[in-house]
Amino acid sequence: MLVRMACFVVILLSGSSLAKTCEPLIDTEKSSLTVRLFEQNERPKELAELTILFSENEEFRYLSGGELPAAEGEPPLEMGVRLTGKLKSLDQKQFRAVLKLDVGNHVYSEEPQTQLVRTETIEIRSDLVNGVKKRIHCGGQQWLELLIER
Repeated sequence: MLVRMACFVVILLSGSSLAKTCEPLIDTEKSSLTVRLFEQNERPKELAELTILFSENEEFRYLSGGELPAAEGEPPLEMGVRLTGKLKSLDQKQFRAVLKLDVGNHVYSEEPQTQLVRTETIEIRSDLVNGVKKRIHCGGQQWLELLIER
């Protein structure tokens, strides 16, 4: 009984000290990258938008979508939007981006044993300025907007 009471007091005291420090933690080491993919038809249409938090010189991988189940011993096929890359700070306001954006769409096959994912890939190496949108033409009527915020 005494041990239970001691545990209760410890939890109560640590809980009250935590309650005084419930302000959100701000991670000054993280920056955000927003990537938006557009297509121009009669008017611009946003095909994908994603925002990730990253640390400098740390590789990241982001997938928004899903996977098709794989046969035994095979990797699954990913579909949706996948962003991989690395960002390196050049100075306080500039970053060097090395990115790969894959947009994969499931294509239905008449054969039940056949799985298809049609993927378009864009690889980017570019300098980005903090707080300034960069527009990159991707061929056809598609373009990307990239925005880094520190």
